[in-house]
Amino acid sequence: MVLRFTPNQHVAVGAILISTTKPEQLAEFYAAGLETEAPRPVGADHVGLMVSETFLGFERVPVQPRNIEAAFTAWFRVVDVRLTYEKFLSLGAAIKSPPTLQPWGETLAEVVDPEGNVIGLMSAVLMSHL
Repeated sequence: MVLRFTPNQHVAVGAILISTTKPEQLAEFYAAGLETEAPRPVGADHVGLMVSETFLGFERVPVQPRNIEAAFTAWFRVVDVRLTYEKFLSLGAAIKSPPTLQPWGETLAEVVDPEGNVIGLMSAVLMSHL
């Protein structure tokens, strides 16, 4: 795949890496929730999947490297926020904030994955003020 930039675009997210003690399980959780391709191994301690043009990788670490609410928040633009939100809940995600229509016309929701990371969901409608 060749990434093509528009005239006003000069950078793109290439990869997001998540450190975890359970990379296979967390990768399966994200793949099922986002309805993407199945995760594939990338080396002995790494598994990942493609989300549009971005690689979402899960790296095995011996001990969870944090003791905070969330190591990161990743926002995913999806066609149906409510459906994806319900899918993640059915997979065991915790509710952070339910789908809510924002004043600018975008629907947002947040869930928490099994390791405490926040997954943000954004409607496919692009914000006109950006």
